Amino acid sequence: MRRFLVGLTALACVLLLTAPSAFALQHVHGMQTPPPPGPSPTPTPPPPPPPKAWILVDSDTGAVLDQGNAHQPLPPASVTKVLTALIAVEQLQPDDDIPISAEAQGMPARTMNMKAGQVWKFQDVLHALLMVSANDAAVALAEKISGSRQEFANVMAQTAQRIGMDDSPVLQDPAGLDDQFSNDGGNLLSAHDLAIAARNAIANDEIRAVASTQEYKFHGGDNNDHRLFNEDLLLKTYPGAIGLKTGWTRKAGHSFIGVATRNGRT
Repeated sequence: MRRFLVGLTALACVLLLTAPSAFALQHVHGMQTPPPPGPSPTPTPPPPPPPKAWILVDSDTGAVLDQGNAHQPLPPASVTKVLTALIAVEQLQPDDDIPISAEAQGMPARTMNMKAGQVWKFQDVLHALLMVSANDAAVALAEKISGSRQEFANVMAQTAQRIGMDDSPVLQDPAGLDDQFSNDGGNLLSAHDLAIAARNAIANDEIRAVASTQEYKFHGGDNNDHRLFNEDLLLKTYPGAIGLKTGWTRKAGHSFIGVATRNGRT
């Protein structure tokens, strides 16, 4: 049984204020002297804020095991790239070349620093998309498939309808951007719909292999050697983790789709 945990969380800033240590006065030979300063007590950090929405799903049956606010569309940030990856592996060949446009080059973060006029291998771009959340990779794939981000939005909407994402998803940007760099303001997706996308994606052997890769080396379209490390740290710390996708924007906060196997069941 494959189990998915999908969460969309609020970003919280917590300011910890610690009272100064009190110094007891001691009387020594008629004089009051303070003791040497000791270490201040370490404050206990507050618990993280509760997620805005979340869902736990058995992927073998599609059964929802638990959920909270799972049908409310929210900004999903980079977990959108799971749907972009699913479309890419359905429509492209493993040995396809991916040209880089000026628009792809101009995406923020510049994780891969792809440049206009370069040509990268699809497998390398797919690893960059899922392992390090490269926005330039997302736009390059969208343009390879549809010609533009605007046209790719139609493909995302058609794919969402085909696989059963039915919480009125808004799909505009292949990278999950929702700021001035986004296509038409970005996306709104429910945790339930993201679980549907994840269930379809992880059933694809190509996506599953990439998502579970901790380290990937390749020679890029920029004629440089690259070494990627998966941003999903649960692959190293959570027994049975298969991986999938992390996400964050200022507007969305943190988002996450995780897949794991436990006791012989996935």
